[in-house]
Amino acid sequence: MVLSRLAARLQAPRPAATAVETGDDVREIRAPLRIAALLQRTFERHSLLTVAVSGSEDVFTSALLEVVADGRYVVLDELSPAAGHALISVGRRIHVSSRLEGVQLGFESIIRHVNSAGGIAYYQVPFPDALFHHQRREHYRAPVPLERGISVQLRTAGGRVITGELRDISRGGLSMRVDPGAPERLTAGDVVPRCVVRLADKRTVNAVLQVCYADQWGSTGRPRVGGRFLEIEPGSERVVDALVATLDRELARRAQRY
Repeated sequence: MVLSRLAARLQAPRPAATAVETGDDVREIRAPLRIAALLQRTFERHSLLTVAVSGSEDVFTSALLEVVADGRYVVLDELSPAAGHALISVGRRIHVSSRLEGVQLGFESIIRHVNSAGGIAYYQVPFPDALFHHQRREHYRAPVPLERGISVQLRTAGGRVITGELRDISRGGLSMRVDPGAPERLTAGDVVPRCVVRLADKRTVNAVLQVCYADQWGSTGRPRVGGRFLEIEPGSERVVDALVATLDRELARRAQRY
């Protein structure tokens, strides 16, 4: 079964990966039969997976090759690009997300086994204890590769400037990694009067941002901040649309290269 799925994967291009905007309307599903059913539907619809690997800030693409309900595990295709596969090892924790019929699913698990067939790797991953089902459908966020290096500048109500790197974006909001030495801590509910995303071609996105979540300041690594746009300039909406389309095309090309 896995060998046939690997062969089929080589002949079929994948769609672009997207990640849903974080919102309050999220259901946690713990019933094993319900989890198995949703994973099976994701597999049958050939939905692209977006995978984050612990210890890395980048995101990678994969696909479900098999759902083994009796054994309570799934088989994932080799991560693309190759930098993702280089991070994989037995016991490594991963976060997997996918879009199923317009709704985002997500779960965390670990790599149980790493195998290969025909020179292509695949991973056995146990079913998660919980699967998160995001109900919000209005905006889907495109992940931003690290090499893009798109900067974000937040000017707080107190006039302090917090800078960072864009991690994903949609018309509805964004998330970012904050640069070290930020002069002010942000918490959920804070309103940032001026949020500016600066692209390499000098175009900008200008908006008012409300913080929806923020990692604990002072924890290991750079804190991640995510929020929704309360207001966005009309011209900025066009810039976001063009950027998301470009990111989707780039991610699709990466997935097709192998």
